[in-house]
Amino acid sequence: MMYCRHLCKGRECFACAPTGSGKTLAFVSPMLMKLKHASTEGVRAVILCPTCELAAQTTRECKKLAEGNKFYIKLLTKKLIRSAHLTKLRCDILISTPLRLSSAIKKRKLDLSRVEYLVLDESDKLFELGLIKQIDSVVKACSNPSIIRSLFSATLPDSVEELARTIMHDAVRVIIGRKNTASESVNQKLVFAGTEEGKLLALRQSFQE
Repeated sequence: MMYCRHLCKGRECFACAPTGSGKTLAFVSPMLMKLKHASTEGVRAVILCPTCELAAQTTRECKKLAEGNKFYIKLLTKKLIRSAHLTKLRCDILISTPLRLSSAIKKRKLDLSRVEYLVLDESDKLFELGLIKQIDSVVKACSNPSIIRSLFSATLPDSVEELARTIMHDAVRVIIGRKNTASESVNQKLVFAGTEEGKLLALRQSFQE
């Protein structure tokens, strides 16, 4: 993909493309290519995701792409944050939600000064969920002057782009398809449910159909 090529060249970028178009592949592949070898100490790349479920899914995909190479890929969990070994964590790629990562930084358990790559995945959702303060603490902790930052999302609202440009330098803007529109290959339907039980019933009916 085009944005994969820009990352390989060391350019920061905003990437907007429909769900299922391979954005995870596009930011993980250049990361692995540039990191080259396993970490001896410290975190070398950070991927921020808006939810724990997406963070876990991204971790699985990273491990698949890195299969056969001795990279240390870690999901930041509550258990890992409580671990006494977090300060000496050997990690090439750390995947986390902003809340958990900012918590680890606040407790002075994690040094991100060696981070070479910072990715904000589903960046529209990250900012939509009101996580600007936590994201800001992560950006400040990733103090490596040669760090490469990038944002990936299915949509890229102007407000998100304006916020992101305050932390990025000479970023390339890549739009695949139409900006801020849903993928045409996905059928969408709005269903009103008054209760949690109603949601479950609607889901069951949808699966049966």
